[in-house]
Amino acid sequence: EKGEAEIHHGPLNEIVAVRGQQRLTVLVPGQDVLLTCPDLPARSKLALQAIPFALEEQLAGELDESHFAHCRHPDGPGLDVAVVARARMDHWQALLAEAGLEADIMIPEQLALPLTEEGLSVLADDGLVLVRSGLAQGFAVDEENLEFLLLSDDELSELPLRLYMCAPEGLDHESLRSRAL
Repeated sequence: EKGEAEIHHGPLNEIVAVRGQQRLTVLVPGQDVLLTCPDLPARSKLALQAIPFALEEQLAGELDESHFAHCRHPDGPGLDVAVVARARMDHWQALLAEAGLEADIMIPEQLALPLTEEGLSVLADDGLVLVRSGLAQGFAVDEENLEFLLLSDDELSELPLRLYMCAPEGLDHESLRSRAL
């Protein structure tokens, strides 16, 4: 049916066999992508050209070593911007090409978390924490720095958290659920 997607995971060469005519959305490591909202008008072509310069102080590397992607806020003025090191983007694309694939879209994994209307969706997995804070906003942080990060941002510290955990194989989910209730 139109609008329904199949989710597959596994080695890239196996994805080729099941993809068919489906769009390919690739989740990339959240810690490799900066999601931000520069203070620029969304409707101006000059603003789009100014994105790298507006973010220059937030970036560790050179501007020409970064890949920028943007979209307009659906509910008003402004832009959401994703920034990744060009070398990382080239690496991901090379891995896909080697398997005979080309991504229709690449998104940082924190944007695959459920969108919470007035709060944060948080996934803790093996020392890394992914946080989705809006439609196209979020970040990744190591567990040790999560509390500091949340408490140092007045806006984030007031929001309720919806926490997701990756459980190890063999965990008795029913037992855990009954203890939590």
